[in-house]
Amino acid sequence: MHATKPNPMAQRKDSWRRPVMIIVAMVVLFALVVVFRDEIRVRWWGYRLSQSADVQDRMHYLSLLSGMDAKSLPVARDLIRDPDSANRSFGVALVSTINNDEADRLLEIACVDSDETIRHSAVLGLSMRSSANTVQRLAGLIKRLDVKSAMFAVSRLAGIALPESLDEIVRIARSHPDAGVRAEAIQALGQWGGDDAIAALIDCLSDDAVYSGLTATEAQAREALQTMAPQLALTDATDSGDGQSDLMENRKTNGMRAAEKLRNLTSQEFGYIEGDDIERLAITGKWRAWHEQKRKP
Repeated sequence: MHATKPNPMAQRKDSWRRPVMIIVAMVVLFALVVVFRDEIRVRWWGYRLSQSADVQDRMHYLSLLSGMDAKSLPVARDLIRDPDSANRSFGVALVSTINNDEADRLLEIACVDSDETIRHSAVLGLSMRSSANTVQRLAGLIKRLDVKSAMFAVSRLAGIALPESLDEIVRIARSHPDAGVRAEAIQALGQWGGDDAIAALIDCLSDDAVYSGLTATEAQAREALQTMAPQLALTDATDSGDGQSDLMENRKTNGMRAAEKLRNLTSQEFGYIEGDDIERLAITGKWRAWHEQKRKP
């Protein structure tokens, strides 16, 4: 049998076809890199952020990701669900820079994280939205959070200057099942002021529950004082002498807290704190009568 001779034309075609195919593939690959360059960069930065052991490097990649706005959401999503708490913290920091519905949902997930610091960071990030939608999200979370985190959320809710925020704080002060959360709401009403806040505080005079700790607002104020003027904080901590001042603080009812806020807001004093139970009931009536009189045109 005769061997088939190679076709010179076919050989020539194969000789130039392969380089052309390689060039076409490189062009297509380059085009894909150009089209998806942001996604590729975001994924790479996210990988470096999660794997780096150097804090400064992680902050650098966080800064780069923050500049990508919503394009960095896939990375934020992965970080917030990461088993490592440090990565989840960076995820909260990243998603707090993104302002859309998915970012809000991711912050809600972080608000119920197992780590308290992450929970508080997520509540802070969510509260910075300062919208009616934010108020509703925070109000829903306050019903689900542990007491300390719920109190922090109420303190952040008070910083959102919207009527919806005051409505929620009033509702919490009047009806939340935990005394500490109600105490935080009473504190917030004292900061808010205005007719609606005063009316709610008068209703809170009947709250005989005792919350013996500091509210989140009070704790933040004390921490700030210790940072800026430690000598004053030390004086404040030692002024109680035999502990009588601290004892009185631990016996303060939410009604007493409300009376203090009313006194500060209105400069009125009906002797509520010094009175006994029967006298306080009558004094509450005096407050209501005074408020009604003030509301008359």
